[in-house]
Parts: sequence; C-alpha cells; structure tokens
Amino acid sequence: MMEVANYFNAVYGKVKDPFGDFIVGKTPFISSGDIDNGVVGFFDLKPIYKNVISVARTGSIGSSFHHPYSCAINSDCIVLEPKQKFTQEQMFIFVTLLRKNIYRYSYARKVTPERLLATGVPDNFNHILSNINIAKKIARLSKPMLDKMISLSERKCKW
Repeated sequence: MMEVANYFNAVYGKVKDPFGDFIVGKTPFISSGDIDNGVVGFFDLKPIYKNVISVARTGSIGSSFHHPYSCAINSDCIVLEPKQKFTQEQMFIFVTLLRKNIYRYSYARKVTPERLLATGVPDNFNHILSNINIAKKIARLSKPMLDKMISLSERKCKW
C-alpha cells in the first residue's frame, strides 16, 4: 500500500471567523457539512484555495469534497493540496477513497492531517490514475438498457 501523503499535503483550513459575521459575496465558503459540497454560503472573502479536497474534521466528520473552483475553507476542515496536477476525475477517485475510510474516524479517533496522509491507497494507484477514463465509463452507464421503449399502457395489470 502507498499513502495519501505521496500525492497530497494536508493543512487546516485558514478561515477561523464565524461565517455569520461575513458579508454576502461571490466566494464559496466551505465548512464541515456533508451536503452541497460543504458550501455553507457565498461571502465577500478572498479565495484561498482552488483544486483541493476538503475533509470535515468536526460535524460530519470525514466528509470529503473536491473543489475545482476558487474558495475559502474554514478551520473545521483539513485541506488536501495536491503535490502534482490531477484531473477532476482523478480528484474524485481520491474523494471516493477518503469517503471509504470514514469508519476510521469513529469514536475517539479524530481526523488529523497525519491520519489522513497515512490513509492507504492501492500500490497500483498510479496505474489506475493514468488509465481510468471516467467520462467513458459514465457514457457507458448512461446508455439505456433497452433500445426500444416499453409501453405500460398496453399491459393488462392485475393484483
């Protein structure tokens, strides 16, 4: 197994102020939620991060999201900054791996940068990252299962 540390640096989010005091604006503000990509609002803040992964360390502990856009992330999250350039699809693979490891942060086991960076990824992960084509897989899964439409009105249904 390799570790996430081979691919990312981990830091705590930089915004410490309560978002209730912010002025409404255009910058997405990320906190420790598990819905809406962790975005709790749009405020007049200077964007700090782009193309990073946020991991909630309070609230919805372990919830992970990829942020391909410029955003501000508060200190309730750990930010994973890539050490190399990854495609959006590759970042989603990392998010999926992190979500599969949420069980590690149950009772009395906090999410810390050290624990996140020590999360294992398969040895052949570089091969997976370079050879996976998510768009092709999504297109294949999006095709209808049958070529023709089935009309339910032609059927005589009974209990």
